Amino acid sequence: MKWRPMEKINQNLPDGIKVYKGKNNIMPLKAWYAEVDVSLQDMSIRVVHSQDTDRKETLSEFSDNLNASIVVNGGYFILDKDPTEHVGLLMSNNIIHSPAIASVLRGSTRYFLTRSALGIRDDNHIDIAWIASRNDSIYEWQAPVLNQQNIPQLSLDYSQAVPWNVRDALQAGPVLITDGEINITVDEEVFFNSEIPNIHPRTAAGYTSDGRFI
Repeated sequence: MKWRPMEKINQNLPDGIKVYKGKNNIMPLKAWYAEVDVSLQDMSIRVVHSQDTDRKETLSEFSDNLNASIVVNGGYFILDKDPTEHVGLLMSNNIIHSPAIASVLRGSTRYFLTRSALGIRDDNHIDIAWIASRNDSIYEWQAPVLNQQNIPQLSLDYSQAVPWNVRDALQAGPVLITDGEINITVDEEVFFNSEIPNIHPRTAAGYTSDGRFI
């Protein structure tokens, strides 16, 4: 990808936020990303959810209502329900609005899983972890439990997990990069036999080694 700053937009953004545009003519692919310096004292990053009765609030509405400089969508949804239902963990300001996924069915086979989520701590520190819920608590694993198509994980071993202490969180997945190395855990997170691995417009989020939010 060849990236370049979007100067006309950046000049109107607060210090600590920059937007870039990239293009690869061979793939072909177009992409955009925002870089946020979360170490700045007046910088705030939040996971928020729609307050509309149908839960289909637009990004422009989020931006206007929250006076936000950058807004992106995230997570997966069941759009044919009224109101729209989020799939997986949705947590905002320490309130869990939707629990983490514990298992999914593929055909008649149940797979227990630790699907990945992005979390934000009180100090704006960003964390990405493989997680699951138990009762009102959220736990993280150092690596995803191993699932393969037709070879399911039959349970979750919580003795291998530790509490995941975040203020805000959004579950989606799969993980794409771990410690700077490509690590796509699409099978472990049981995205096979779904639309997720297919080519669609997507939102990704992560952080750099020096803590900048991407």
